[in-house]
Amino acid sequence: MLVDRLPDEATAEAFALISDLAAPDDGHVSDEERAALDEADAAIAAGEVRPLSEARRDLGL
Repeated sequence: MLVDRLPDEATAEAFALISDLAAPDDGHVSDEERAALDEADAAIAAGEVRPLSEARRDLGL
């Protein structure tokens, strides 16, 4: 199993991340999440992002 290959010091962090992903969505957006969404919206508006298909094409994928 892939998780068994993690160093012991990384196991707790991996568990916390997986637990966060598995947590039920209560519909609440935290201040940190809102800031990240606002940052992403600004990057999109500024033309700093491009479609995944374009990036893949540029990378030859």
